[in-house]
Amino acid sequence: MMLIVRRAAEALFRLRREDTVGSIVVTLGPSGTCSEFVLLQNLSRFPQPVTVKLFPSYEPASEAVENGEADFVLVAAAFPGLNGLVFGPRHRLRIVDCFLSDTPELVIATGLSCSDNPRTVACAAAPLPVVRARYPNAEIVTALSNSDAAQLVRKGIADAAFTTRIAAQAERLTPISSFGFISMGWIVMGQHTSEAVVSAGR
Repeated sequence: MMLIVRRAAEALFRLRREDTVGSIVVTLGPSGTCSEFVLLQNLSRFPQPVTVKLFPSYEPASEAVENGEADFVLVAAAFPGLNGLVFGPRHRLRIVDCFLSDTPELVIATGLSCSDNPRTVACAAAPLPVVRARYPNAEIVTALSNSDAAQLVRKGIADAAFTTRIAAQAERLTPISSFGFISMGWIVMGQHTSEAVVSAGR
């Protein structure tokens, strides 16, 4: 019975997409992340017009595609949990595109009263090695994204954050060092059952 219901839902999703112009693309938020920046720089790769939706982590963003609430999810290749999305228990997502694109400028940013040697640094999982190398004695505060890291500093939970300059400016933080613009691989995933196709945009 559950299989019949699932197949009916998938058929309804396909019919809805055939009658709908454009695509819904989801990625990591909140606003100011590398993922959002890269997605906005590469909208031409997707069926137009594109509606962008942000999620607090890649997992619920991917679930939105699995459930038919979105067409594609953009994931950084450096995301440590990427294998879990590709080989998920329901195995309903497939890689439909991959490309290289620079991140926005990545910085260490602090609150106004913090020194250049922070005791606690908020950091997402992917850039953790570079943060540990830069501040080996600092306590790491786990963040869901670069933008979330900046918000943790604004809330007083951490002294500094590994974040984007965009997010640092939004949270009124002060950059104390820069890692520049990092060339990174990006993965686009869609449903196995989806008939939507990503355009190369070239």
